[in-house]
Amino acid sequence: MRSRLALASVSAVLVLVAGACTNLLGTFTTGDGGTPDANNGDAPGDGPPVVGISCEETSTTRTPVTTGGALHTQQIRMAELAGNRIRIVAVDIQQAGNLGLSAVVQAYTVDGNHSVTTATPLQTNAGQVYSITRYATGFAALYEANDTNTNKPYLFAAHIEDASGAWSTPVELVESPNAGGIGTHDATFVAIDGATDNYMVAYAFASGATEYVWLGPLSPGDQSKFAQAATFPSLNTDQSSYNFQPPAIAFQPGNPPMVMMAPNGDKGPPAQGTPVKIVMPNSTGFDLTPPSDLNFFPYAFAPAVVPTKANLAMLVANLGTFKGGTHVGQVDYTALKGSFDPQTLTETALTDGGQVQLKDLFIGNVNAHWEVAGTSGEQLVMISGPFDPLQGTTSNGLNFGWWDGASGTNRIYDTGDNALAPDVTNVAAADATFQTLVGSIAGFATAYVSDVSQPQQGGGGQPVAGDLYLTGIACQPK
Repeated sequence: MRSRLALASVSAVLVLVAGACTNLLGTFTTGDGGTPDANNGDAPGDGPPVVGISCEETSTTRTPVTTGGALHTQQIRMAELAGNRIRIVAVDIQQAGNLGLSAVVQAYTVDGNHSVTTATPLQTNAGQVYSITRYATGFAALYEANDTNTNKPYLFAAHIEDASGAWSTPVELVESPNAGGIGTHDATFVAIDGATDNYMVAYAFASGATEYVWLGPLSPGDQSKFAQAATFPSLNTDQSSYNFQPPAIAFQPGNPPMVMMAPNGDKGPPAQGTPVKIVMPNSTGFDLTPPSDLNFFPYAFAPAVVPTKANLAMLVANLGTFKGGTHVGQVDYTALKGSFDPQTLTETALTDGGQVQLKDLFIGNVNAHWEVAGTSGEQLVMISGPFDPLQGTTSNGLNFGWWDGASGTNRIYDTGDNALAPDVTNVAAADATFQTLVGSIAGFATAYVSDVSQPQQGGGGQPVAGDLYLTGIACQPK
């Protein structure tokens, strides 16, 4: 089950949130990016002068991929494939008669004219799917289901290659560490080699007064390095105190993996100053502890293309005054230790001096990932539907953010009242992928699920019925 950002449960505390937050149209150069300017957050580079960027939906490309409220999902992931095709992977939670819920992973492949869609289903025999991951040549899904021979729960994985029209035969990775327990449980993973079902997996579950985290590489027939890596006191009986906000795993070849876990709160956000947990094998992890008046909320954590670095996006917020900003950039693995301060990464400030509107933040079913785009190196894209946890409601449109991954320089931040596609309602999930990036001009293929009513928040049960749409976002100099 896709974890929700910990900030999604702030309703009990943020009663003072009011006032407008200016929309930040990011600025960047068409040169090499350079070093961020400490005075204005721009990357001066060596190219033409800094220009403002504006983005909008391309009006002629919106296409329904499903119709008639056919999809029940909060999880999608997409990529552009060779041959001008788009593939969108969605977890469809279906009602299986009297047997409860059954998760089907649908791979929708759309041709270049948006005229033909092929749906390739993966029947999981599970009630939920923990995680979908994208790797260089395909997608993979991780879920938990009973082995029909032993009637014991196992972690399963299956993949679909970009060049293939079929899912691989699901493989058993390991018997579930939770052994079918009733407490909260979740998992996330990243592909080491998805084509051979070789993954780095993190699994967490709460049982009684303790939360357990397991971590390590898994492939069919090899569970030798998958082991319990950490324990924490449960938030409440059988309730996890920390969760995954995927992507949440980074690792450097030849060195131990790191998993970033966000703190949960009890009927509200975690207490100010609550640390983020970095889990590593053999209980060698550490805490990232904010100042006592701040909270750290991980948005995304993943390996960078440069093998000595990790990518990190972190929201840093003061929940008393509710001011904050998103810090983005790359970190040397050697610098990732308890003394590392995420605030040293480049900040996209989310306030003009007043308080932040919650719908200007990425809260709920957030998709965040880095892509290598054109000749510009790694770029971070985040997208979600605007959600206000105080009201428990979504707003229209798509919250959309784009940063230069290495420098952390913000290129665009269109959210809240300035969200893109403002006529789109009830967004349950969304994703975007680069199609072009030349200098200041970028084009994104974009997918979103629009539910027939207010989307479900917080997981559990069958999501609201909705349909999947494919559209585009175009960005250019103002």
